[in-house]
Amino acid sequence: MNEFQFNSTPQEQAMSDMLKSQSHRLARQQIIFALIFLLVIALAAYYIITRMIWVIYDGYITIDENPISAVDDIYILKVNKEIGEVVHKGDTLYSYVLLGNIVNQYDPNILPSAVKETHDMEVQAQLAKEEIPVLRTRLAELKKQKASESSDIYYGLTDNTKRNALDAEIAEVEEELRKQANKVEIYAKAKNTTYNFMARRGAATNNADMPYSSNTSIYSQGLIHYCCAPADAYITKINVSDRTLVFKSQEVMTIQHTDYAACHLGVIIYVPNDKVKYMESPDDADVIINKDLELKAKLQMAGLRVEEIPKHLQSNFSHDTNAVVAVFTLNPNQRVPAWVMSNKLPVRVRINKISAMLDPKPLPMYTIPVEKNQNVVRSSKLISTDKSK
Repeated sequence: MNEFQFNSTPQEQAMSDMLKSQSHRLARQQIIFALIFLLVIALAAYYIITRMIWVIYDGYITIDENPISAVDDIYILKVNKEIGEVVHKGDTLYSYVLLGNIVNQYDPNILPSAVKETHDMEVQAQLAKEEIPVLRTRLAELKKQKASESSDIYYGLTDNTKRNALDAEIAEVEEELRKQANKVEIYAKAKNTTYNFMARRGAATNNADMPYSSNTSIYSQGLIHYCCAPADAYITKINVSDRTLVFKSQEVMTIQHTDYAACHLGVIIYVPNDKVKYMESPDDADVIINKDLELKAKLQMAGLRVEEIPKHLQSNFSHDTNAVVAVFTLNPNQRVPAWVMSNKLPVRVRINKISAMLDPKPLPMYTIPVEKNQNVVRSSKLISTDKSK
């Protein structure tokens, strides 16, 4: 008897191969989806467990910056250093002449008034600079109120009276803002004019190089002064150039001392009210500089003050814009890169919640005295402001 053998057609074979291919592809997809799902679950579990164990605060490195300011109205002859340059105690930072000595020696009847007028305008400009951010904040608040009022008008909840008053106040604030900005601009122009005037006056004297000259030989040694570095440091900022007028207390440059212990090196963090409780066990806090560098620190004080949380650190899920400020000190004998010793360097501080619960170190408490308030009785009546009654 002949053996029966089934011979499939080419179409049937192709269909069978296609079904096998789809089956293998589907299996691979299922494996990939399963791996992705497990990865998501693992990440979610890691996030939840981390949140349960650790609390993280945003903050920054704090270290004293050392501004070098003009001791009087002075004329800078030469700046001897560059930004980033290392200096040692006693090194000359810049040379200068007291402006009063120039005035006494060169045309005292005209030059003092020019300097005084410019000095007075500088004071006005400084006041204007301080007023401008206040006005901008006020303007933003008024515009916000106007937007809210416009919405109420749209829904028929109020009339135009308040919005008209807001429009008038906005116009007043905008006009005052323009005035203050003009003061700053006018001072800048007047300062340049004064400098040019002094240059021309110096050129009209016998010593034509005074006072705008790099030729220091025209000055007697008693006129030239030198500003020297008070300690080993490096230059972080220079605000002036050679042959520049600088008024008293204006910042000439900024240096960073290399004796970091004497510069109050520490870490400032922002602590939301609902997370202050975790400050009770901060002896082993981790200061996270980046993914490769962490330092150890301990709490020095919580509740140093209250500050507004920087905009880029505020949470979209919280209405808190202010936070308690806490300061940490770095533990000794740690190797720290020099670039970390920079004021305002952003960091994050991590504290173990479990340690705070198992080994709490209560924060200082204060008992409110009642001697002066114990006889105060709450009034049960509202005070009327209607004088006709």
